[in-house]
Amino acid sequence: MAQGSRQLRAGRIEGPGTTHLLTTVTAGRRPWLRTGEAAAIVLEALRWLHEHRRVALHAAVVMPDHVHLVATTFRPLPSVMHSFKSYTANRLNRCLGRRGPFWEPGYHDRGLVGERDVRHAIAYVAQNPARAGLVPWGAPYPYLLLDGEAWREGV
Repeated sequence: MAQGSRQLRAGRIEGPGTTHLLTTVTAGRRPWLRTGEAAAIVLEALRWLHEHRRVALHAAVVMPDHVHLVATTFRPLPSVMHSFKSYTANRLNRCLGRRGPFWEPGYHDRGLVGERDVRHAIAYVAQNPARAGLVPWGAPYPYLLLDGEAWREGV
């Protein structure tokens, strides 16, 4: 592992049962996720990860050019993110009739320590559409899921 990679990972909190705020962005920050069909593919993949106990999803939002989620991992985080990004890239590229990289390499993760960190991360995810001007403050956003009930009900 390169020295820079070790330094980046030095403060990282990992392992089964760790809760993270995760963000992954589309290649070149292109707004490929702005359609309902594209967002549904992402939400379906997240629901699968939740239902098959790869993660416990606490919150997720699909924005036009990125995805945020708050999740507790039950499998190694790199494996979960690789599976999610690979599956969704293939499905989304087919849906959009395109080829090539769909996601930027890697992802941003922040380990959350304690209930307060988790609550703040969930609030950040929930407020993201309004902060981006996609909906008025307090208005519902169709590609936001916040709790276990939402995951069971579907998109």
